[in-house]
Amino acid sequence: MESKAFIAWKTVVPDETGNCTVKLSDGADDQDFEVLLPLDNSYYKKRMRGYFPCGRSKSDLEGKEIKFPRNVTCDACFIQLIFATKTFGK
Repeated sequence: MESKAFIAWKTVVPDETGNCTVKLSDGADDQDFEVLLPLDNSYYKKRMRGYFPCGRSKSDLEGKEIKFPRNVTCDACFIQLIFATKTFGK
């Protein structure tokens, strides 16, 4: 069954060009991670699919609401947050 969750993080060292993506897997193997898209549609839809602006200012709590895919079932899932800065995509 699809369910929603609020994924949150703290930004200690901001970067004005920061972008994030959230991924989910039922194992620690990097090849198995699936991109989770924010429900507010703030993500880039083309070249950087799934990335959204984040970490651009210091913050104790920043986050996005996401929906888990319907086909995911796991007892201990891994959630991966990737923070990319201005060197990303060059």
